[in-house]
Amino acid sequence: HNPVLAARHAHLTGRADNPLTDTQARVAVAASLLRQLHAVVVTGTAWDPAIAAGLDRREDGAATAA
Repeated sequence: HNPVLAARHAHLTGRADNPLTDTQARVAVAASLLRQLHAVVVTGTAWDPAIAAGLDRREDGAATAA
């Protein structure tokens, strides 16, 4: 339902080198979501799909791949 997490799951299961099983990918995505939720709660910052997708926001507003 979340396009960022769905894309991560698709990447983990569809990569050519060392693809994960569906269960492994679900666990990896769930762990990622828990880390993101922890950061949101601790910092009080709104969840940002660009950051969750692995992009790093610069102070000048430009997003770059991490």
